Amino acid sequence: QRLLGILLVLVPSSVSAGGGDPVVLARSYFSEARTLSDADGGRLWGQPLYGPMLIVDPVTKTIFANRDVPGGDEAVEFSLHDGVYVGPLPQGVMATNTAQDWRGIRWTTLLWQSIPRSTYRRRLLLAHEMFHRIQPDLGFPLSSPPNPHMDNEEGRFWLRMELRALGEALLRHGDPRRAAARDALLFRSTRHAIFAEAAETERQLELNEGLAQYTGARLAMLPPSAVSAWVAQQILDRESEEGADPIWMTRRMEGDLSPVSFSRIFPYMTGPAYALLLDELEPDWRDSASEQMDLAARVASGVDFSQSAELVAETRALAYESGIVRADEVERLGALKARQDEYRKRLVAGPVVVLPLKGRRTLLFRPTEVTQLPDVGRVYETLEAHATWGTLRVDSGGALSHLHENGNPRDIVVAGPLEPGSAERTFVGENWLLELSGEWEVVPGKRDGDFVLRPSG
Repeated sequence: QRLLGILLVLVPSSVSAGGGDPVVLARSYFSEARTLSDADGGRLWGQPLYGPMLIVDPVTKTIFANRDVPGGDEAVEFSLHDGVYVGPLPQGVMATNTAQDWRGIRWTTLLWQSIPRSTYRRRLLLAHEMFHRIQPDLGFPLSSPPNPHMDNEEGRFWLRMELRALGEALLRHGDPRRAAARDALLFRSTRHAIFAEAAETERQLELNEGLAQYTGARLAMLPPSAVSAWVAQQILDRESEEGADPIWMTRRMEGDLSPVSFSRIFPYMTGPAYALLLDELEPDWRDSASEQMDLAARVASGVDFSQSAELVAETRALAYESGIVRADEVERLGALKARQDEYRKRLVAGPVVVLPLKGRRTLLFRPTEVTQLPDVGRVYETLEAHATWGTLRVDSGGALSHLHENGNPRDIVVAGPLEPGSAERTFVGENWLLELSGEWEVVPGKRDGDFVLRPSG
């Protein structure tokens, strides 16, 4: 029941999500995005952020665009309503927060149900996603490497120490800020000493999502003096899970020890924190920013950080209540391992159904419910997937994706067995439903009990 509630929060109706006429709301969102961009005037990244924008509602299968949509192969007709172009959602458009190329145009794309009603959070999201549209022009790759160490006890512990120190740094000024920044860097280097390849994969994800989140914070039109404290509060809430999930209190009351996964969400905290610190230490740092840049290393240079023998991470961590965090992580480790073992049993060792991911696809999931399976892939506890073969909905129990080298999923795996559904060309399993479209069929896989989805004929 609680998982069902989560899904209903994720994908409500357009009216409940926005509380009014969707065309009027879409026009207000487009106007607000333009206002944010105009107020910046291209000063942050050397060019305006506002451009072609889509708002996609996968529930009503509707697209709202801020400009006319060129003709294409899809039989999609758009009509103008009070300054907003409205049309049906075609198969070729991803229904998620992203930047995508469609009909020869690069669009900022927003999922209707994800747009916050809170003013500053909404502005952050608008600017975040507008940054992704111009990101390739700025020389920053759209890279999403996996960081499975963030689901490891030591990885989580030292990240939480780093986040606590970063939050403290953003709340302070002068020498106390620099001291807290050095603590954050000490905890970060301690983590990297344990996980040899983590420094590079973290750096790449921070340039992708971290800079976008920094852009959102800078352009949210908060008073300049309030930006750092606002970001600090979000970091500290999410680090402790208080505020990271709208039902965090219910989870605690129910004794749910399942830890929020940091593997995908950490750059939303570390990226803007280090970038905001750089704004003070090196105000023109963005002029020399490149795809090789390491945000934390730039901050380390600015605060004269060097990991000497005098800097003992365990000792400095005491100032950030490391005992509480360590006990918390030890307790949660058992829950994490139990969940990973269950996923391996259901999605690796047992009979499975494999759905390939090629071409256009949309994956809707909660980033805080993503679990890394070391040497296997990534598991989404709940998922809604749209691809050329149709739609898959997983209400609970997990769906596994094996990953390409760049971190993008190459397939979706759900637990078998499967049975024909009540409607034609539908199949069901435990807690999941597959609706086929197009020329696809389900055939036996290589192992007894396995099935694979493939083009028919």
